[in-house]
Amino acid sequence: MKQYARMSLCMLLVCLMLCNAALAEGTRLYAIHTEGDLNIREAPEGSRVGYLLPGDEVTLSGFRGEWIRVKCGIDAGGGYVHARYISSFPEAAGTYCNESNGSVNVRKAPGGRVVDRLRKGETAEVYSVFPDKNGELWGFIGTGYVSMEWLTKVHEVGNEEKHLRHGR
Repeated sequence: MKQYARMSLCMLLVCLMLCNAALAEGTRLYAIHTEGDLNIREAPEGSRVGYLLPGDEVTLSGFRGEWIRVKCGIDAGGGYVHARYISSFPEAAGTYCNESNGSVNVRKAPGGRVVDRLRKGETAEVYSVFPDKNGELWGFIGTGYVSMEWLTKVHEVGNEEKHLRHGR
């Protein structure tokens, strides 16, 4: 029985290390919200421990679903902010279209479990973009994260939509 418990614990630790391996810790992030200050919370949905102003820089420390753990110069040392309001590439936010040959997975976290799909030709609003340790960019679309490799940014020119390939 002890051997089974040890093996289970080892498997759990390996899974936790692999889940965190996809995160690009230390990446610079910028507050991109548009109104007022952005709350930094002790935990997702937790108590406020600080705030950011638009353009403030913090460092990525991890992901927890729709929440980003950040390190910054507040007394608490950091906390969680919602992924919708912070990005590595603020200029990348916008409307994107899936122009791949099929559906694209929407994941709970970059490289995480699949929670939905973005169908071929479907558009989504990308609020923020984050790189993983391999340099792959992940866009947060409100319901999860999508690899930016499969998306094309939609630009409106007059009354026409122009699609610019972001990935391949």
